Amino acid sequence: MTREEAERERERKAQENPKDIWIVAEPEPGDWRVFRLDLKPSAVRPAPPNACRISCSTVRRTETVESRPRPPQADDPRTAYNRNVGPYVGPV
Repeated sequence: MTREEAERERERKAQENPKDIWIVAEPEPGDWRVFRLDLKPSAVRPAPPNACRISCSTVRRTETVESRPRPPQADDPRTAYNRNVGPYVGPV
């Protein structure tokens, strides 16, 4: 099926079943098909009631808070031998 034929088929199926969602896709090169999307109501979560009511003008801006500087990193408690060579070096 060509893309134009698939588009016509999608339009026909959309008119027959307006509640369904029909898409045209090419699963393999040159092979166009019409698919129905199966979206169950339980799979789609409704938006929270206040999700669309927030705008930039209603958001209050607060003062900037500066973070304190990090404390200096502590010295490594391992011995120089363990830092440089490691505990698992030696004859087995």
